Amino acid sequence: MGESSKDTIIPTIPQSPPRPQYSQRHAFLRPLEFTESMEENWKLWVQKFKIYLLAEDLETVSDDRKVALLLHNMGDKGVEIYNSFNLDTKQTFDEVLKKFNSYFIPKVNITMQRHKFFTRAQGPTESFDEFLTDLQNKSMTCNFSDKREELVRDVIVIGLANSAMKERLLRTEDLTLQKAITMCRAAELSQKQVAELTNEIPATSVLNVSSTPIHDVKHVNPVNTSRTRSIKMRKCYRCGNNWDRTHQCPAMGCKCQKCGIPNHFAKVCRNRQVAAIVQQPSEDVDMDSEETYFVGCINSECE
Repeated sequence: MGESSKDTIIPTIPQSPPRPQYSQRHAFLRPLEFTESMEENWKLWVQKFKIYLLAEDLETVSDDRKVALLLHNMGDKGVEIYNSFNLDTKQTFDEVLKKFNSYFIPKVNITMQRHKFFTRAQGPTESFDEFLTDLQNKSMTCNFSDKREELVRDVIVIGLANSAMKERLLRTEDLTLQKAITMCRAAELSQKQVAELTNEIPATSVLNVSSTPIHDVKHVNPVNTSRTRSIKMRKCYRCGNNWDRTHQCPAMGCKCQKCGIPNHFAKVCRNRQVAAIVQQPSEDVDMDSEETYFVGCINSECE
């Protein structure tokens, strides 16, 4: 007879132990770049590493593990430098960081750092935020303690490129660092908007330049020329006097005593007397005919 179904044995498949969750979710930083400006590179990299510890919830792990994470993320060159320290294996994470700080960051010359800070000025093409960021970074190494914000505010006013904004900041009472930053950013933004509006003005809005020849300008849009002429005193070529020509010349209608031509005085007469002009004979003219053409004078000036 067949066996009962109760005696059937079903084999169980063994399950593998669960993997640690941290191995799946932990990310790593880029290795530290070793360049000429190692001081700035190291400061920025350490800041990123601390942010990494906070983001991955690793701030509470043991010092040994923090040091291991630090060396692993720094790369091979960082491990070589660490080995040159000849540290005890029981060194804390803060002590290891202090050794690296001494290696990458030279001893700070407070006088030199403050000189760089106080002589900092905004460049002609530098934005205000770029100027502010560099100024705040420089102030961190000057050991200003609680006076840092006040001194950053003062150097902003001194080194600002916008002279109009500088005068406005100097007139502002109870000026704080935050108030100065807000005002400078607003002024820079308004300048950019005005520049954009100016560039958007179409070319057709520019006033048209008249193509009228110069000698015809006096016939275009006549204005009150009497007032303009009254300013310039000129010598009259008809009477010889200096006057503004707002009235009729006294020589008009008078006959010249020298040449007999009207509308000018003899003292300014420019006419020359010519005795006679004799016509030269031609082939078509009768040689026996004697005609003499007499001209009293020739006027040398176009009236």
